[in-house]
Amino acid sequence: MEFRKAKISDIPNLVKTIVEAEKSGTSILTYSTIMELDETQAHELITNVLSIEDLEPCELSLNSFFVAEENGEFAGACSMWLEGEGGVASAQVKSNALMQYLTIDVIRKMMGVRKISQSMQIVQEEGTLQVGVVFVSEAFRGRRLAASLINFTIQNSKSESLKIDKVQVQVFSCNTPAIKAYAKLGFKKKSEIRGMYNAQNYYPCTTKILMELNINKK
Repeated sequence: MEFRKAKISDIPNLVKTIVEAEKSGTSILTYSTIMELDETQAHELITNVLSIEDLEPCELSLNSFFVAEENGEFAGACSMWLEGEGGVASAQVKSNALMQYLTIDVIRKMMGVRKISQSMQIVQEEGTLQVGVVFVSEAFRGRRLAASLINFTIQNSKSESLKIDKVQVQVFSCNTPAIKAYAKLGFKKKSEIRGMYNAQNYYPCTTKILMELNINKK
C-alpha cells in the first residue's frame, strides 16, 4: 500500500470521498440539502472547488488530501490540515471558495437556513491539526486502512510543523463506526453540540461530537 499527496487526477475519487464521508452512513448529503442541489450538481460543485489551484488549507483543498493506493488502484483518502496556517479560518476559506461557483438563488437558499447551519458548527481551534474527511473504498475495508492513513497523515504533518500537539475531528453522533475507529486511535471525546430540532432535515443527525488526540504522548 502506497500513501502519497493527492494530485489533480485524484479529484473524481476525492469527490466520492467527500460525499460518502459527509453522508456519514446515511442518505443525507448536506451539500444537497442546504443548497437544494441534486447530487450531480453537488458533485460538480465539489469538483470545481477541488480544482482551485493553491487553495488554502480546508476540507475542500486538494493540498489537504493524502491518498492510499495499491497497484495503482485508489484505496482511500484523508484530508488534514493545520488550522489557521494561512491566517484565515478554514471554514472561511471553504465558504469563499464555494461562493465562486454558487448562483444568487442558491446563496439565498443557504441564507434561509443559516441559523440551522450555525447551530451545527463547531469552531475549529487554531494551531491544531484538523481531520476533514476519511474514506476507504469498499474493496479495501477490513484492513485497518483508515487508521493507517490517518496515522501516516498525522506523522507527515508533524514532520512539517513541530508546533503541532493535538489533532481534532468532528463526527456526527450517528456515525458510530467512525467514533469507535477514532477511539481506537486514542481520540477522546472533548465536547458535543446539538443543533436546532429541524437540523435533522439537512444533516445526517442533529448532534456532532468533537474528538481530540494529544500527539505529544505518541
